[in-house]
Amino acid sequence: MVLLWGNPLPAADSNLSRARLKLDAIEAGRIQPGYRVTFTEAEVNAWAADQAARRYDGISGARIRLGAGTVNASAMIDFIRMRRAEGAETFPALAQLLEGQRPARLDLRVQSNGGYATISPTRLEISNVALTGGALDFLIEKLVLPLFPDTEVNRPFELREGIERIEVVPGALRVVMKR
Repeated sequence: MVLLWGNPLPAADSNLSRARLKLDAIEAGRIQPGYRVTFTEAEVNAWAADQAARRYDGISGARIRLGAGTVNASAMIDFIRMRRAEGAETFPALAQLLEGQRPARLDLRVQSNGGYATISPTRLEISNVALTGGALDFLIEKLVLPLFPDTEVNRPFELREGIERIEVVPGALRVVMKR
């Protein structure tokens, strides 16, 4: 247990608190040029679980593993429940495949430099059925992008002002500030 402001918090909450402090410092421009801010895998997981619980109906058990330029995200997801919460309908055949809470795993490749990043999904597994290539692209287009229209997939997007790049290494994610 960790004591913050006199209240005992479980370790996961201390990871979330550290992640939020780091994110707040980056967003407020309090990180000096050229510095790196490192988020541990535990901090990334605490933040991801918090965001999933706050934003999305139908996701539980979110877990992230960080590798060399890769992110592996897994969770139990009720895709239909998520889509209904957003007011979206699902093709009947797809709804039958995805109805109920399903184990899901997404593998991503992350590349970043010069103030831009590209996130490329390489594999999606739902209920032990793996999708890659064109099938993965179709599912992202029909299921993911309608739920998350601001998502940038397979194309460079600009990072927040002041960030040079994001580095994903085994067990950590580093935000490198511009010089």
